[in-house]
Amino acid sequence: MKKYFTLILVTVFAMAMFMTSCQSSEFAFTANDDNSMSITAENAGDDMSSTAGNLTIADTDEIVVTPALEKGEVTLEFFDSSGFTDPEEVPDLDDAEAQATVTVSGSEEAVVGVAAGEYLVKATGGEKATGTVEITVRTMGLREGWTKAESTDEAGEKAGVGLFLCDPQGTSLGPVTNADYSYTDGAAEAHYGVAAVDLYVHKGLNSTYGGDVSLDDNKYANEWTQTVAGKEVKCFGNREGEATKTIWTDGDYDYAVLAYGAGGDTDYGLNAEDLATVLADIQ
Repeated sequence: MKKYFTLILVTVFAMAMFMTSCQSSEFAFTANDDNSMSITAENAGDDMSSTAGNLTIADTDEIVVTPALEKGEVTLEFFDSSGFTDPEEVPDLDDAEAQATVTVSGSEEAVVGVAAGEYLVKATGGEKATGTVEITVRTMGLREGWTKAESTDEAGEKAGVGLFLCDPQGTSLGPVTNADYSYTDGAAEAHYGVAAVDLYVHKGLNSTYGGDVSLDDNKYANEWTQTVAGKEVKCFGNREGEATKTIWTDGDYDYAVLAYGAGGDTDYGLNAEDLATVLADIQ
């Protein structure tokens, strides 16, 4: 009886090993045309890696890594690619020094700061990574001459614009996933990450900004004026009825709301309902 029991155990173990060895695995890493990168992984271990490039970073840019991994992790290394444009031209990235390294898992977004330039990115799987990872570039909320604040209250006070309040919760975009605040002399800014959208809210002195504190010089196909949440506002967007840029003046202060899609997509805009929700709580 003992021999039969041992045989059964050996058979079960052999079948498990066979199923594991036959388990499919994949690790695809591609550079997209819109200055972003995409990773698709299925049971990818640390023996699976790939390199893609080039990622273009400006002085005011930051890299955003958005994972959607069911399991495992992915490590990203960013290498300065000055002097070459093809990953095949790099002798051995294992011997090169990465300008930044980040490991992501689950769905928690990571922000990576590097100097302006062109970058190759090496991605390595781990712990049977399964899911996707998106790498995008966005303009940093903190501009030159601006100082980080801990809250909208602090930003408004230090900017000299008094009360500064905003709360973009409740839109159809989903919950706010990250927020940061900053100020300069005469203007305050709140930046919110909501799903794949970056929302910016500005308040500035009309005497300084003259009606437009958006700091957005982009040209848009459509311009219109409407009343939203009791405010008469001027809207700009490339899609009719969807506002990428919204500005208005109330007394001594100018206000602006900006909504950019992932990767700096300036074609994205807020529909009337979401714009009303955002504007309702701005002071």
